[in-house]
Amino acid sequence: MKLLMLLAGLLLSVPVAEAQILERLGKRVKRKVEERIERKTDEAVEKGLDKVEDAADGKGDERTQQAPGNTPKEDHAAGTAGGPGNAGSPDQGDKTLNVYSKFDFVPGDRILFYDDFATDHTGDFPSKWNTNASGEVVEFGEDGEKYFQLMGGALYLPILDGPLPEEYTVEFDLKTTGLDEKISSTAYLDFILDENATFQRGSKRVAASLSFCQFISNGLVLASYGGSMGTINNTVEEDYRKAMAAGPRISVAVNRKRFRLWINERKMVDVPTFMPPGASYLKLALRGFDTDYRQMKVYIGNVKIAAGGIDLRNELISKGRWTTHGILFDVGSAKVRPESYGVLREIATVLKQNPDIRVRIIGHTDADGAEELNLKLSGERAAAVRGVLAKEFEIAEDRMEADGKGESQPVADNDTPEGKAKNRRVEFVKR
Repeated sequence: MKLLMLLAGLLLSVPVAEAQILERLGKRVKRKVEERIERKTDEAVEKGLDKVEDAADGKGDERTQQAPGNTPKEDHAAGTAGGPGNAGSPDQGDKTLNVYSKFDFVPGDRILFYDDFATDHTGDFPSKWNTNASGEVVEFGEDGEKYFQLMGGALYLPILDGPLPEEYTVEFDLKTTGLDEKISSTAYLDFILDENATFQRGSKRVAASLSFCQFISNGLVLASYGGSMGTINNTVEEDYRKAMAAGPRISVAVNRKRFRLWINERKMVDVPTFMPPGASYLKLALRGFDTDYRQMKVYIGNVKIAAGGIDLRNELISKGRWTTHGILFDVGSAKVRPESYGVLREIATVLKQNPDIRVRIIGHTDADGAEELNLKLSGERAAAVRGVLAKEFEIAEDRMEADGKGESQPVADNDTPEGKAKNRRVEFVKR
């Protein structure tokens, strides 16, 4: 609608003869306007990202809160469709990539659940979740990015086809508003893996509790019940208050009994024998939210659950092809996000161990946006991945070829969030 209004304004601001020329240009004018809008949007995104990075590095006031409405929209799926904008080169991402140099999280390769709440109406409870209380989808910013607002004292369950497999990953954005030094030390988000999909706590379960407290470092509380090691109840003494204030990305990996959790790039938990048998249902809960600090609100967004366990070396060497959804880019840009470091390191390791292998890196998008822009963007993103592997991991450039297919080779429908997430991907094909 905004695009149509802009076109109408253009037509009204020129003489009749020129307007007729513009009308004849048709699709070309529309494409140019789209590109200009994309460029302006990306400029705003870059400025917002700079502010978020400053907060994470401690350059801002510790008590400054990044509300979702002031946080730039991020792209948490490989190859997201959109215009090229100010397509970032690998050099632009060097500093933030280096911050993540110890980040070894590798997301699962088969998406089981994805929800960015884009198809839900603002004010409604999201259609792919269940609860014993309430919650609603809210919208922030001019671009209308959506988050799921959680309520204190409630349990929230993503609706899945069945229990989670033995190996999987979970990722989501965590945002707050009203977070300040008055927030109680009893305020937590519980990440729970339980033996049942009900609103009752099972006898076999684990929980990792993230503190919202800002006036003291409260650590991260771990609890496990019903496992071979008996009951575990411990606190990881790490200070992550700034990350919680800025709005972190939470990443979890479960590999049979092993449980790992990252807050942004920091690995907070790595316990080899933490998981009890059968604790295969995800639940989220807020607790400790009293009437004294109801001004604080908690939101989650860009939730992804993916099955893991695929041997990258076997897939690439034996089968000749490996696909990942874990290489991430800034929205409408080819700038590789630092959260991609774990996946890139895995790929680089395979290439270093097999020096005779040459690969074609292929970028894919979903069908959102203009087809020509998607094609261009997918090629730029493949080239950016090639550049990062060459510069950061010292893989010879002549071993890698970059290509983009845009939206032309979907592996799923483009009508659902899961389908779009599956289509946004990067492939490595042995040459």
